[in-house]
Amino acid sequence: MSSAAPSAIHRLPSELLLEIFLNVYGPTIDARMDWEAKQRAILSLSRVCRMWRKLTHECSSFWAFVKLDPLRPDEDLRAADWIAHTAMRPLCIKIEYRTAKPARSKGDEVHRVFLRLVSVLRRHMSRWVWVSIDAAHPSFAEIFFRDCVGEASMLKALTVRHMPSASTGDVAETPLAIIPGGPFYMTFVEPNRLPPLSPYFGSVITHLSVDTGLKDQDADSFLHALRLCPNLVELHLACEKMRAPQAAAPVSLPHLTRLFAVAAQDILPFLSVSSLHSLSLPQLQWSDSVTESLVRIIRTCPGLVCIGLDHDRDRPEWTPKPFSLPVTTCPYPDIPLPVSGRWRADDRVQDTGPRMTCIKLTFPRLGEVAHTVHPFNQLLDILQADVGYCESLSILAHPELMDFFFQPFTTTPSLTRSVLLPNLVHLYLDSSDHYILPFLELPCLESLHLPQLHWSHDTGDSLLGLFRCATLLSCIVLADARFPGNTYSAHAPPAFIEPSTTLPSVTYFSARGRPLRSESEYTSSALFLYRLALPQVKSLALHCFPLDTVLRLISTSTSQLQHLSLSKIQTNIHHPTDPLLLLTLVSFKTANQDNVADILTQLRLPNLQYLDVSTCQITAATSHTPFHAALLLAVPLLTRLDLDHVGISDGDLVDVLGGLPTLKYLRLAHCYETADAVLHALATPFEPGCWIVPRLEQVELWNNWSTVTFGAVLAFLAVRGKKLAAPNNATGAGLPSVEAYVGSSEPLTPEVEAALLAYGRFMRDRSGAAARSWKLFATFGSAGRDFDVV
Repeated sequence: MSSAAPSAIHRLPSELLLEIFLNVYGPTIDARMDWEAKQRAILSLSRVCRMWRKLTHECSSFWAFVKLDPLRPDEDLRAADWIAHTAMRPLCIKIEYRTAKPARSKGDEVHRVFLRLVSVLRRHMSRWVWVSIDAAHPSFAEIFFRDCVGEASMLKALTVRHMPSASTGDVAETPLAIIPGGPFYMTFVEPNRLPPLSPYFGSVITHLSVDTGLKDQDADSFLHALRLCPNLVELHLACEKMRAPQAAAPVSLPHLTRLFAVAAQDILPFLSVSSLHSLSLPQLQWSDSVTESLVRIIRTCPGLVCIGLDHDRDRPEWTPKPFSLPVTTCPYPDIPLPVSGRWRADDRVQDTGPRMTCIKLTFPRLGEVAHTVHPFNQLLDILQADVGYCESLSILAHPELMDFFFQPFTTTPSLTRSVLLPNLVHLYLDSSDHYILPFLELPCLESLHLPQLHWSHDTGDSLLGLFRCATLLSCIVLADARFPGNTYSAHAPPAFIEPSTTLPSVTYFSARGRPLRSESEYTSSALFLYRLALPQVKSLALHCFPLDTVLRLISTSTSQLQHLSLSKIQTNIHHPTDPLLLLTLVSFKTANQDNVADILTQLRLPNLQYLDVSTCQITAATSHTPFHAALLLAVPLLTRLDLDHVGISDGDLVDVLGGLPTLKYLRLAHCYETADAVLHALATPFEPGCWIVPRLEQVELWNNWSTVTFGAVLAFLAVRGKKLAAPNNATGAGLPSVEAYVGSSEPLTPEVEAALLAYGRFMRDRSGAAARSWKLFATFGSAGRDFDVV
């Protein structure tokens, strides 16, 4: 091919390119729309070349995302001009007001700007599809809900942040007229209260999300709001501080299919939800009314297939969450729970039809159910009746409670026979004892998580027995208990050579041992790994094990392993071997590993593309082999290097980079021993026409500013940030144009800011904790000079 021939991407017709852009990055509207991702995607397209910039800027679809800031005095004029480019497209509007409380004169001006802004937006209400308003300013909510009167026939989602308290002024009932029939998403984030909803507006809402943060809410007002939303399909409530209701009446939500509510003990007794499919209630405070309410809900919801009663505080999206792991540190007292009465799940509404396929249960502490044993046992009876149909099961419990839960699946007074769960695909067991393992028969098991292993002399045999029977098992996650108790260990690895058990279907394996007391110690979990062979594993993650144990396990998977993660590996080797050749490995991550060079000397990674090193100190004193020598020997063709919280000197890092001619991406974050010398080395040929990392295309620098200066960044960009069209006699001509991403909390002088603007664009982000200290996120380089400041 001629060197002058255009690349494949430039041979595509403009119409086809634009269709691709719209399909991948275009305005897809839903309740989870990520504004920042949308904005970054559109800007990234514009940065590629002038043709792509022209395509995106002339396409009205990419103007449909309107982001406004009332702090700018002429924002209403900007909004009108922006909307004029949309060519009557549906509009997504975000109004942000993120600042500390302004001075009174400034606040009055913001008030007037917002009035004018709402006047502009109101003229286009028929095109609103997605609207988000930050109502932290006391008057914003009042103005918005008072002045936006009319039909918003296309509106699908409305988000209100920081609703002010009632003392700041009266807010009228929501006057928006929305066409009912389709999904409508209403979201309140950190409100001091819920605004009054008109019965008509409430009847349109199908998806309601309320996240109050740590602010107190009144249960009576919330239940009243729910009564006005009879057509809810999904409800997400994250409210950890709710005042108990005083005179609440039942709330009927006949169409509700998914309910997620944190600490919902105050509202649960009043809910009637006969169509529920998915129920997730983390952080419940147990009482008679709570357990009786759960029993009632399960008995009257024939379609309920997923229930979560655990400590998982993660907030699910509107779509169902995949199987995830509950986390808790609550110890359980050593007291057995009495067996329940004869009330069984036979009283459930249906005898056939859907059964629960996903159960997540964190058993409460016995003190929490001391006065509610009977209703709590009724709840367990219902869950036990469906475990045989379950596909995902997650249980965190004391051993006695675990015994009680599995008791119905045996024919003897205790667990002495197998427990058959024929449909189980995912199993998560968090208990201080795993004596249940030998009795489990799980023919369909694919994923196993055991995060609190207490090892005894027969734990390994129990695990191997379970592994052998689960022929479809592809994902295993094991972790030693944080407080292991009386576990046994050895001071020498086993003498046998061949592993005893091969797991041919496992493609992901993760194991976490416990900290070793000496380099000669081998814990129970380390000895167990010697008994495994993983010929098909593609991803392997190991933490807190001796190096020869790690190498032993890796040696059983040399033909398929693609991703390797190691942390806190002690480099004790009792049986030296030749370095392992891993032809298929493409990524390697290591953390908390000062002896990373010693590990690299044991590996040969000819096709490794990505190396991530974090939280370690790389000096001559921490390894027997210099880091750059070990790296260059093990990884000759690296394309990406990430160093995060790594202590490495300028000289060592320059030596490393000097041996990586194929490197394209370099990331340095919190590397406080790295100074300007590295950037100077990258910007200066060590011989005429010879450069360090000549293929470098991207550099990321995050918070290294105690040692790296903006002057060095500018000097680097002056040479390596030139465009490809630079004159042939210019310094750096013929090299790829480098794009630089810079993040810093350091203030900028006007001179530095002007110099940076000459090389590209930068953004300041004042959200969250950075409100008082402006953060700089900048990109400079290949096409930077063509772009505006964002």
